Amino acid sequence: MTSPIPDASVRVRELATDFIAAIDAHLGAVESRSGETDPDVFAAFDQLRDAFLAYEDALYETYDEVTPFEVVDGEDDEDDEEDEDDGEDDGEDDELDELDELDDEDGEDGLEIEDTP
Repeated sequence: MTSPIPDASVRVRELATDFIAAIDAHLGAVESRSGETDPDVFAAFDQLRDAFLAYEDALYETYDEVTPFEVVDGEDDEDDEEDEDDGEDDGEDDELDELDELDDEDGEDGLEIEDTP
């Protein structure tokens, strides 16, 4: 572990607090949403994503450490060699077919949890 600069470690702690607050705000917006396209939920989503990215960047720069999460953009990655084709001539593979079914209608970016550090 890298020894942090005192001000940098304080900043990481502040960003962790901001990230936790953004999680709480997002949950509150979801709990009180007025419908599928509630602008408060979208705003809370954006704030949560931004708070996460700020925290993870500071965590990496200060401690050379990462989280088990990754922001995904919701777009198909055509260069992903791990995808397997389903044999159908639909231009997509099985994994993307499943992801398309789960994809949000809003097309917003999201977080993905990774299994390994």
